[in-house]
Amino acid sequence: MITQRTLTPIFVAGIGRSGTSAVLKSLIHHPAVFKPEILGEAPLIARFTEFLKEYEDHSPNRDYHLKNYKLDKKVVNKLYNNLMFHISNGVPVEQVDAAARYWIAKLSFPESLYSKYEEIYSGFKIIYVMRNGVEVVNSASKFHGFADLSFEQLCHRWANSFESNDYLLEKTNCAVIKHHELVSAPDIVYCKVFDKLEIEPHNGPASFIQTNLFNSSFSETSSVSKIKRHFDDRLQCWNDWTEEQRSTFISICDKYMGKHGFEKPYANPAVDIRSSSNLEGDENSAASAIIKQLEMNMPHEQVIYSTHASENQRYLYTETPKVACTSIKRSLQIAEYQSRHEEVPAIVNPHKRDTSPLLTLDTFSAEELDKLLFSDDYYRFCFVRNPFTRLASGYMSKISRNLPAKRQILSIIKGVSAKEIEDLSEFVSFEEFVEVLASQSEYHMNPHWRPQYSQLFFEHINYHFIGKFERLSEDLSLVSQRFQDNAGIELTLPKAKNKTNSSSMLDSLYTPAIVKKVISIYEKDFEQFEYSYNFENLLAKAAS
Repeated sequence: MITQRTLTPIFVAGIGRSGTSAVLKSLIHHPAVFKPEILGEAPLIARFTEFLKEYEDHSPNRDYHLKNYKLDKKVVNKLYNNLMFHISNGVPVEQVDAAARYWIAKLSFPESLYSKYEEIYSGFKIIYVMRNGVEVVNSASKFHGFADLSFEQLCHRWANSFESNDYLLEKTNCAVIKHHELVSAPDIVYCKVFDKLEIEPHNGPASFIQTNLFNSSFSETSSVSKIKRHFDDRLQCWNDWTEEQRSTFISICDKYMGKHGFEKPYANPAVDIRSSSNLEGDENSAASAIIKQLEMNMPHEQVIYSTHASENQRYLYTETPKVACTSIKRSLQIAEYQSRHEEVPAIVNPHKRDTSPLLTLDTFSAEELDKLLFSDDYYRFCFVRNPFTRLASGYMSKISRNLPAKRQILSIIKGVSAKEIEDLSEFVSFEEFVEVLASQSEYHMNPHWRPQYSQLFFEHINYHFIGKFERLSEDLSLVSQRFQDNAGIELTLPKAKNKTNSSSMLDSLYTPAIVKKVISIYEKDFEQFEYSYNFENLLAKAAS
C-alpha cells in the first residue's frame, strides 16, 4: 500500500489585470500555504489536465491506456497532483514544511475540464477574482502584454472571461473576490473567503494587501486608504475615452457590469434597450433581445414574474416585493376581470402567474413590447418603499419565519450549496443577513431585498408614476382614477396578509454600523426615490 502526503491546491482564477497577482502574493502570507520562490501563471497544469482528459476519458484507445496503469487510480491522481506541485514549485512534497497544507497556482478553468480537476486534485479550492470592466480595459490598454489588441478586443476579452468562468459561481468550492472590495476591506474579504473555503482564518493575507503593492501602482509603505483613493480615481478614465470607445464598452460589457454589481461611471443606458432590438427583423428574436436587456438585472424567470401588463387597460405594473405587491396584484387582477366583464374567481391568488389574467412580457410581439415599455400608449407605474423598512420587513417575513428564501442566506453563510441546507430553523441575525447581502451582486439577490432601482429596471423603463408605500392609499387612488376614467372601475386595496410590523422593530434590528452598511447597499434607492439617510428621523416617525 502506497501512502503519500499531498497538499491541497488553491487555484486562483480570473482575467489578467483583475488583481489575481495580488491575491497570489497575499495568500503565501497564510502559514498553511506553501511559499514558492516564484509566483505566476501555471499553464502546464491546465494543459496537462487537458491531456489527461483526452488520454484517460475520451481517447478511442482509452481501455488500452488504462490497462497499462499498475497503480490504483486514486494513487495515480495523488501522484499527478504531486508531480504538478513539484514541477511548478521546484521541490517535492516530501521536503515541504509540515505546517503547509495548501499550494497555490493561477490557471484557467474551462468548464469542460472542471470534472477532471475534481478527479485529480481532490478537495481543491478556487478563488475567482473579478474586477470592474472599466478598470480592467483601461489597465490592459496601457499594458505592453496586450499592445496588439484593439479597444474592442479588450472589451470582448473582459466580457468573455465571465462567459467562461461564471459557472464557477455555483460551485461550493469557489469563493469570489471583487477587486474593489479587496482594496477597501481586505480583512472582511479574506474572512469570508476562508470561511467559504473552510480554511483556518489568518490575518496574514489581509495585512499584506493593506500594506503592499497592487499592479506596481504603490510603494510598499502605501496605506489602504491611499490605495483606495487611487482606485476610486480609476473610473475617471471613462472621461478620457472617446464616445466611440464608451459606446463599444457599453454594448459589449454592460451585461456583466450589471450582473455583478460593478459601479458604472456612465449615464443611463436606457436608449440601448431599443436600439439593440431589430424591430424590422424577426419578431420573436427582436422581442427576445429586448427582454434579454432586462435580464441584465435578474434571471429570465424573475423578469417574467415581476412584470404585469394589460392590453385591455393599456398599462404595465412592475412589482416590488415587500411594497404591498400582493395587495396591488390582487386588486389589478380583479379589475382586469371586471374590465373584461368576466366573473371574478372565488379565490384570486396573485402569486400564480399561470392563472393571472395579466400578461407577461414574453406574450407581446416586438412592436407591442416596444410600445409597452417606451410609448405613452401604455401607462407604466410602480411602487417603492424606504429601504430601511423594506429590508427589515424582508428579514422579518422571510428569514425570521424560516421560509425558503432563507436557504440561500444560510448557504452563503455556511459556504455550501443551497441544496445542502435542510434545516431552516438555524438563527440568522439581522447583522449576518445584511453582511450576506453586502457580499452579493444585485443580480443574484432575492427579489424581496434586491435594490428597487434594479428590481424595477429603472435604467431601462421610464415610468409615468412612482407611488410610495408610505402613502399607499393616496397613491393607489391616483392610479385608480385612471382606471375609473377609462372603464369606470375602481381599484380597491384588500387587507394585507403579509404584514410584519417591521417599523416597530427598527430600533432593535439596526445598529449604527448596520445603518451605514444598508445605505451603502441601497444608495441608489435612497437617492433615486428621495428617501433620507437619516435613520433617527425614521425612528421618530415610526414611534409617533
